[in-house]
Amino acid sequence: MTLRTSIQQAAINALMAWIQKDLADSSIVISARWPDPNTNLPPKAISILPAGEREEEYFDPYVVQTEKIDASHERSWWAVASITQPLQLDIWALDSFDRDDLVARLDETLRRGVGYTLGLPNQNPVRQGVLLSFADTYWGNGATVDIVFDRMEQSDEADRVNETEYRATARGEAHMTLTVQATTPAMANIEFKMRFIESL
Repeated sequence: MTLRTSIQQAAINALMAWIQKDLADSSIVISARWPDPNTNLPPKAISILPAGEREEEYFDPYVVQTEKIDASHERSWWAVASITQPLQLDIWALDSFDRDDLVARLDETLRRGVGYTLGLPNQNPVRQGVLLSFADTYWGNGATVDIVFDRMEQSDEADRVNETEYRATARGEAHMTLTVQATTPAMANIEFKMRFIESL
């Protein structure tokens, strides 16, 4: 059985991929887990974690995408709820200069417009937060997640992971639409469309 990815983890994966692509710096280790306190930190690292349970707002389901499976069946993607997932982004560095450099670079990376993130031409080059496509196509072609972070807060306290840790933290949210897949007979779908048209 193929393992599935939750929509909130898919959002984190999309953000990780975007940061890696935009920073284009192989010396930065980006992960979706908290650093192991028993392991030395890499010189520069970014971690992205869920910061609490996701919130769900339900609405009447509607179809956002349909594709033909064979002559008699179709697969549809049904939107069923709005999802808000709290996030925490942490920057880790071995000195304050590298930390400040990462903060400055992420100020741009996390505010790129859809011309950068989605490849849409003639769009604003910047925005508050980033709008990203899901890498996992289970959520449907064109499915996106809108991610916004608050300001970075620096931490140089004594409870650091180790003595050479310099950290900055930002809280944020990922907003997305939860979809579920359903397979139906094509004829039944046609009849449903006909009844809908006749009712107009």
